[in-house]
Amino acid sequence: MKNTISRMLFLAGSFGVYAYGSQLILNGGFETGTLADWSVATEAGSRAGSGFFVTNSTTTPLTGLTTVGAMTGSYYAVSDSTGSAASVLYQGFMVPGGPGSVVLSYSLFVNSGGSGTPTPAEICPTPGLDYNCIPSQFGIVSLISGSTNLFSTTTGDLTNFYEGVGTANNPNPYTNYSFNITSLVSGGGTYYVRIGEVNNVDTLNLGVDNVSVVYTSTVVPEPGSAMLAVGGFVGIAIVLRRRQAKA
Repeated sequence: MKNTISRMLFLAGSFGVYAYGSQLILNGGFETGTLADWSVATEAGSRAGSGFFVTNSTTTPLTGLTTVGAMTGSYYAVSDSTGSAASVLYQGFMVPGGPGSVVLSYSLFVNSGGSGTPTPAEICPTPGLDYNCIPSQFGIVSLISGSTNLFSTTTGDLTNFYEGVGTANNPNPYTNYSFNITSLVSGGGTYYVRIGEVNNVDTLNLGVDNVSVVYTSTVVPEPGSAMLAVGGFVGIAIVLRRRQAKA
């Protein structure tokens, strides 16, 4: 009984602040088996058929190269092309206003070239995802402010979280990434996660799974609501004490 009363009083004292988390990305694990809630764009003139695909296989859909498959579950998204191309996979999300934190996380692998030793990253001097700029061979993960300049790495590009290729022998394992992006989205509004790749040196397969953006809101209740809750907890504690005394 004393423990119960203590918990009630603790709740009464700590009720002033509470937090809750909301997932802002839909189908981040691709377990629908489709690209539902995601969009894919391919730079004009890229090799026909290039893009991102959802699969549960350990071979890529166009080139048939080996991958590690899904990080968790059955499905993951992977880029593939039989020639020079630039492709992006992206999804918009809305950040509410008010106090809180926002964390982006994802699991990623990049296989550059075929089996064995990877083809090194090549980042063209001209910024952007453009297969016409030679040499260009890299994957990228970014936070962008709009969906009108999907292949730009300057206009509307808030920050790049990843830029490069895998360094181990293909197929590369997943690496898990997590970033607190609160300072970048503190004004609220709509932002986009962009996962992209460009290749004109060799094949490149970028695989992604478990994409997540979690918004955790810290709420401070109005004084009247907080006092009402505190009063309720205290009242329950008093009743429990009286019952205990009678017993």
